[in-house]
Amino acid sequence: MSLAIQEKDEQVRSLVNLGKERGYLLHDEVIELLPVEEHGPENIDKLFSTFERESIEIYEDVAAAKAAKEPAARKAKGKKK
Repeated sequence: MSLAIQEKDEQVRSLVNLGKERGYLLHDEVIELLPVEEHGPENIDKLFSTFERESIEIYEDVAAAKAAKEPAARKAKGKKK
């Protein structure tokens, strides 16, 4: 395996780990790692499928991620009462 491929695989693993930790990734983080122009839509689709299997959501920005997570946090607080 070439060094470039190994490096890219490691970057993907790091991104998956970050997504698992935060519960989400930003669209720009994914596209920065695998630009469509260089890797084609098929590879991008495979990567997004990996995120989906790992229950990692993809959001346009941090505000969208926080807004999506907020209702879930309110529901969890309501159940604890």
